[in-house]
Amino acid sequence: MRRNYQNNSSMAPHVATPQDMAVILQSKCATRLPQIRWNALNPERGIHSIPGVAGICFVPLGSENSTNGRREEQILQASARATRRLVRVGEFFGTGHPTGGDSALGIQIGARGSVVIFAQACFREKRHHFLHLKGAKQLPVAPTNVNKINLVTGPCLFSNRALRFFDESGGLCNILIAQGDPPPRRLTQFQADQEFSLYEFESVLRQTRVIADVVGTLPATASLTITVDIPRVQYYFYLLDAFRNGLVGSGLALEWLHLVDLRHARMTELFRNRLSAGLQGIPSSKVTIRESEALKDLAPYIYDAVARNASLSLEHALAVLTSKDAAWKLLLEFAPPTDLAALGPASYVVEELRSATTLEESGPNLGILVENFSEWKILQQSSRILDQIKKASSSRKSSPSILLGLYPLERLLNVDCSGKWANLYFRDPGRYAVDENGSTVDLFNVVEFLYS
Repeated sequence: MRRNYQNNSSMAPHVATPQDMAVILQSKCATRLPQIRWNALNPERGIHSIPGVAGICFVPLGSENSTNGRREEQILQASARATRRLVRVGEFFGTGHPTGGDSALGIQIGARGSVVIFAQACFREKRHHFLHLKGAKQLPVAPTNVNKINLVTGPCLFSNRALRFFDESGGLCNILIAQGDPPPRRLTQFQADQEFSLYEFESVLRQTRVIADVVGTLPATASLTITVDIPRVQYYFYLLDAFRNGLVGSGLALEWLHLVDLRHARMTELFRNRLSAGLQGIPSSKVTIRESEALKDLAPYIYDAVARNASLSLEHALAVLTSKDAAWKLLLEFAPPTDLAALGPASYVVEELRSATTLEESGPNLGILVENFSEWKILQQSSRILDQIKKASSSRKSSPSILLGLYPLERLLNVDCSGKWANLYFRDPGRYAVDENGSTVDLFNVVEFLYS
């Protein structure tokens, strides 16, 4: 029997605390449900690993906390620096929020073992998130001197578990992991779960909760636009190379385009509904919500080419995109895409450039990104282009501005069968897990609890 998490008082405290973390432990047996365990992180223990999760440590911040060795000392110092940057963000906003908390999480990333710090950010109404910051060191002015504030956000579609493609031999082909590379054999069919994946649901609730808390810290006089950048046309490209190479028929490709359109519409509706609920109490005149249109004009061209079994041209695609969109023209000037597949990633850069630049001499813009941590390299590319724009600013009217990345950590940590932190997108454990009492738990309810 599936038990509602919120009615299962044996699983967790009635009131969530800033230190509550839920951990999903995946089983080596694919037919068994994963386990869910709760960890109330204890500042009195000093720096310590989260039980059951390799490569993630809890870092209490305080003069009384001692370290054991040079590596722990480096992690403590990095956590203190990250917390000071959070304080700097609150000062920059001019409202004193967010403030730095009393702890951080250090996550080991990559084969070299470098540690990424997520500092505890304290917002109003005692809300807390663990955030990784990008761009905070470059904050130059108070927001009262900023022309506009533009926030960009939005998760991806599906997950590896929610979408399955099959080739002519019956083999499974994961096009999400392949990132648009052609499959080894011709694809003949696909299946997609109707319900949202755990990745989709968790990302929506986490990002909209953080956005609502961030908006609540901005000055009351600030003019804010929120761009919901949930991919649509970007996912068309996952099959276009295979289509061009004769590994996907026109009929199957059109089915894929329709599926992506439907998923995008449902995800956008969920995101907007949750965001609107989170923004209740904030004057509607203060916030404008728009959907990204970076690739919108390209959709009819792709549909037509696939229906006619015709080839697609990068030159024609760029002509379509630059005919109405000055942000695409800006990108082409400094970092032109080299092939069709590059248009998808480039579109995310376009929205970030749009958020942080103005084509008029009306003062700087502030672009705020609230994204999953896996997207931080997009900001890195956008920042490089902004640096180039700044160098060329003497010869143009545009006013290059500020880009700030806020990357909230999941409070539902997904752990693979080797004990390592795993991305919910590529290692989706499914919707249900088993608690310590052997009861089946709906993880959607856990997510609701964590971000309520």
